[in-house]
Amino acid sequence: MKKVIFSSVIAMVLVSVLMMPLTAGAANTDVTTLSGTVGSSISVTSPETIVMPSLVAGTNVESTAQTVIVDTNTTGWSLNITDTGTDEHDGKLSKADGTDMGNPLEIKGGDMSGYVYLSSLQTIKSGGTPGTTNLDNILFRQQVPSNAATGEYSITLTFTATPGS
Repeated sequence: MKKVIFSSVIAMVLVSVLMMPLTAGAANTDVTTLSGTVGSSISVTSPETIVMPSLVAGTNVESTAQTVIVDTNTTGWSLNITDTGTDEHDGKLSKADGTDMGNPLEIKGGDMSGYVYLSSLQTIKSGGTPGTTNLDNILFRQQVPSNAATGEYSITLTFTATPGS
């Protein structure tokens, strides 16, 4: 009888041990995928101010070379410039009282081979490549009429960088 009880106890212990979860020594893993998308980005940095040399009546006055920087991760980007008040002044420098210079400001640089009037939107660069591009050769020229009124003239310029593909 003792043998049967002892055998029964051993059998019950064995069954209990076998029914225990076997995870005590095994690792449990799960896999997660992290993903993200890089979108197109473009930024333009233009000179804060451009000071023309003295505007002398009856002469052409040219600025020093200016730098415009485009930073992008796209191909085929473009850079345009326009007079913020083009509808009103047609690319002409003007005084606070509304008197304008008479002749539109001229610009050259980037893809432009010569000066063009800023009387409408002008493309400085097109078909750009990814990365940082310094356009170091942007020049402005003003034809000052011999009858130009005295005073301070200014114009607000807008540089617009448009991403490509």
